[in-house]
Amino acid sequence: MQPQSAFSVRLGEYNPSSDKIIRFRHIVYNEQNHYSPQTGLFTCVIPGLYQFSFLCSAFVDVGSAELLHNNELVQHSFKVSEGGRYLSSGDAVLRLQTGDKVWLEATDGITGLTTTSFFSGHLLFAV
Repeated sequence: MQPQSAFSVRLGEYNPSSDKIIRFRHIVYNEQNHYSPQTGLFTCVIPGLYQFSFLCSAFVDVGSAELLHNNELVQHSFKVSEGGRYLSSGDAVLRLQTGDKVWLEATDGITGLTTTSFFSGHLLFAV
């Protein structure tokens, strides 16, 4: 059997906060439990190449989302205004080692993010 690691999460509930780490609490898929809704962190268990995607939606201009890997900025989101909403999105492929952490941060805190904002990641192949 091939190694598996995947998650897909939504914000799920409006949670006004000045916290920077976005804690997605509504689990769409997280069978291996490598993503923690309590901390907002994905922890690598299987070394390999991973793909991460996100889309954060807000009704107010709350800054942008950033993808981080072990406290290093990987990607600033691409941000647009569409139909009265601000959308920040991104997609990246990362090589991870066991214990590495990946998460999203909101540059100006998570106040204003809509409940449909999502974050997902999956193992492309083990190395």
